[in-house]
Amino acid sequence: MKKDIYSILNLWFIYIVFYICFKHLFMEDTFLYIIMDVFFLILFLRAGYKKIKIPIRREWVFHFILVINMLFSTLYTINFGNAFKFCLVYTNFLVIAVWFSFYDGWQQIFYKWLKIGCLFHLSFTYFSVLFTDKAFKLTEHFLDSEAQKLTIRLAQESNYYGGIAGQTGTNAFFFTMLIGLFVSEWCASYKTKTITKLLLGCSCIGLILTGKKGLMIASLISTVFVCCISRNKFSKRGKICFISFASLGMLIFSNIFGAEIKKILSHSVLSRLIIMEGVLSAIVQNPILGNGINSIGYFTYDAHLGHNIYLQMWAEQGIIGFIILIMALIFPILWTGAKIRKTSEDIEMNNLNCYFSLFVQIFIIIYGFSGNPIYDYNIVITYFLALAAGFSTKRRWSNA
Repeated sequence: MKKDIYSILNLWFIYIVFYICFKHLFMEDTFLYIIMDVFFLILFLRAGYKKIKIPIRREWVFHFILVINMLFSTLYTINFGNAFKFCLVYTNFLVIAVWFSFYDGWQQIFYKWLKIGCLFHLSFTYFSVLFTDKAFKLTEHFLDSEAQKLTIRLAQESNYYGGIAGQTGTNAFFFTMLIGLFVSEWCASYKTKTITKLLLGCSCIGLILTGKKGLMIASLISTVFVCCISRNKFSKRGKICFISFASLGMLIFSNIFGAEIKKILSHSVLSRLIIMEGVLSAIVQNPILGNGINSIGYFTYDAHLGHNIYLQMWAEQGIIGFIILIMALIFPILWTGAKIRKTSEDIEMNNLNCYFSLFVQIFIIIYGFSGNPIYDYNIVITYFLALAAGFSTKRRWSNA
């Protein structure tokens, strides 16, 4: 890869990771997408776009159908402006990911900067645990008043930490991505570095410190899935031991703090049930076509998202959108699994790409039952780039 292409890719992924990790700090985010598209246009033109033919690949078909269905639903949605922006951003991310899936050699750069961005949040979370008051003085310069109050309240009342993200769920997502990267490296390599195992353990602790039960469960299931599908027999015993100790630790933790967890769960379940009533009422009103993309906030209290991507998709895009979403989530897993079977065990980077892709895909599916992963922009672009990493061809950059 020529030095200038490498430099542009570095700048591109520095910006992408900045968007993923710090988008929440900006109330007005339109300029973020303009900068992103300018960067992408420069990369697109510099990489020799004229020499590449872009057929419709089967891996992305259902995602494009889902976007078309989203655009159609804007015709009858409640707020056309918000719905159209959502579709535009979603399509933008999808096009970028599809283009990257035709190339190879960019994944290492993406992983490097994603680790750096997420490790920053992990470090700040540990800093918040040790020096809570000092951390609050720092976050007040970045977070709005509501996010700051929520961060302080969760830390003081429940010992849950949102860090500089201003939200425990967002913070937990960063640690989940770290777990995915480190688990994938462990599964793809016959010689796992000690630092990888150490950082994996620190990431798991960081995830627990956020108190996000849905993300913990989704991360654990994704880890088990990737470890089971891994063909690296040398480290399989170590991975099984890690999963066993992690599960045992969660069991012991739940027994010791059972009463506190039950209290927290009862409050969480109650709030989710109130939200679910609004989602179900929206489904009943228009079960076939739905009420239009990005409309669920008009049916739930305090304009909350549905906390279930499947029911929210049904409420917004009808039963048709629900079926398309299931197809878009399931079929890429089958195609990524097929690629793993065709890839030699010795090709470590290809296996790393596929394992990380599978981890993120399983995470989205599981977390989708209790969260809003396909409606959070920073999660969406991470998901699409993870798909692109797993789907990527052997094509090198034209100027290499």
